[in-house]
Amino acid sequence: MAQFLGLGNGSDGNLIISANTAWNSVTGVVITGCSGDSGETGLTVDDETGFSAGQKILIIKSRGNTSATCGAWELNQIVSVSTGLLTLLIPLDNTYVDSGNDQTQVQTLPQFATTTVNTGITLSASTWSGSIGGIIAFMCNGQTTITGNISASGKGFIGGLAGSSSSGARKGECGEGSVGAKARQNAANGSGGGGGISLATTDSRAGGAGGSHSTSGTVGEATGGATAGAQATTITGNTELTLMTFGGAGGGASTDSVALPGNGGNGGGIVIIYSKTLTVTGSISCNGSNGIYSNAAGGGGGSGGSVLVRSQSAVLGANLITAVEGTGGTGVDQDGGNGATGRVRIESCSITGTTNPAYPVAGLGGHAWCGSLASIIL
Repeated sequence: MAQFLGLGNGSDGNLIISANTAWNSVTGVVITGCSGDSGETGLTVDDETGFSAGQKILIIKSRGNTSATCGAWELNQIVSVSTGLLTLLIPLDNTYVDSGNDQTQVQTLPQFATTTVNTGITLSASTWSGSIGGIIAFMCNGQTTITGNISASGKGFIGGLAGSSSSGARKGECGEGSVGAKARQNAANGSGGGGGISLATTDSRAGGAGGSHSTSGTVGEATGGATAGAQATTITGNTELTLMTFGGAGGGASTDSVALPGNGGNGGGIVIIYSKTLTVTGSISCNGSNGIYSNAAGGGGGSGGSVLVRSQSAVLGANLITAVEGTGGTGVDQDGGNGATGRVRIESCSITGTTNPAYPVAGLGGHAWCGSLASIIL
């Protein structure tokens, strides 16, 4: 994984978020689809508008396992821009496919001097469209202060729609997951929970399954001969976050009647922060969304996403950084399954505070990372 051991040069100035803001509206943030081959310096892009030489970029395989595994990512720097092409400083580590179920995106990595999100204000990831979005990522060579909120909660994989006798032929959609887009099926979809299937008989109702991530999601309830959505057991990402994924989405519920059952919850998105110092008294969240309540059966919950912090000093507060699961939707008859916990990794020379889930002990110190931060700025 090609990584810049540094915090940027501050060329994008001071970022102050004083009103609720979508990440893709922040000056300097550009996001588009892309593809490229391992060992090459050319990255083919859907739209080169807004990219320029000298920008740092994040490239990530957001969905699918063709060539690069879902969650493979790397950082790089643009040397030049031409129509449909970014020429990069470092050859690509991975081969990235961007077609069908395989979706890869590239976004600029702004280089702030300081970063501030004010109290009561939320900086939100753009909504994952099925091809791009769902990620907040930046560098800051000074202080990052979060008294408000940075949120990618519910911005990951998209929850499955419910099915009834008037829509979906009594079959809920599986949640979008690591292997592909959602579809009307009972089977799990990689990290996406399966959709419920009901019979054309009275009181046949089934909840959707929760999405998976660091663990499996759970299965919902079923009655009247219906089949609950299949459990999502695919584990995505890893503890080191060298593979970093969205949370798997929950599956949609189903019912025999025209009463609409609950949709599945979205998975959590991704937040990446490289900052000299980080102080959090507000929150950083990549939580999964809850499955939707229904007067029939509930949808499955989305799983938590991913948070990666690299810094010299990190003051985190008490569980203010979260990547937790969404719960299954409550149904009058049957409930949906819960999503799974996401992943948090903090690499810093000095860490104070806790996260939910807990960051791995290996994150403390950062080893070579700490010794490099003060001197390497690329």
